[in-house]
Amino acid sequence: MTGDTKEMYATTAEGLNTTTSTESLLLDNFATLASAPGGVQRLRELILQLAVQGRLVPQDPADEPANVLLERIAAEKQRLVREGKIRKSKPLPPVEEVPYEVPEGWVWTRLGNLIYSMANGIYKPASFYAEDGIVCLRMYNIN
Repeated sequence: MTGDTKEMYATTAEGLNTTTSTESLLLDNFATLASAPGGVQRLRELILQLAVQGRLVPQDPADEPANVLLERIAAEKQRLVREGKIRKSKPLPPVEEVPYEVPEGWVWTRLGNLIYSMANGIYKPASFYAEDGIVCLRMYNIN
């Protein structure tokens, strides 16, 4: 990677933490970033990182806040425990160290607050668990 390209990556990464438009940063520097050795892979990583951080597209203030969704998930898990369909899980500690701020309406939570169980050892097809389109993640899907 040339010195100019390294500087461009540093400038782009620095710009993401300012009020500069992400879209204009990418568009203004796209040719330089894409033509650099490893540039396409770095662009993919950048786009994924922006998406995870909620900075790839404007956030819709009308979207349901994440804490409301988490409350619904917790209520559903409690219902399943009462019906004997799943075991009661231990409460998880809150997320204390956050690597970056998230948009309004988003919250940090632990994976265990979102799923019914996380275990290794049962190797059945996803259709065994549900036929209505519920995703079944395997341990190797989670990095």
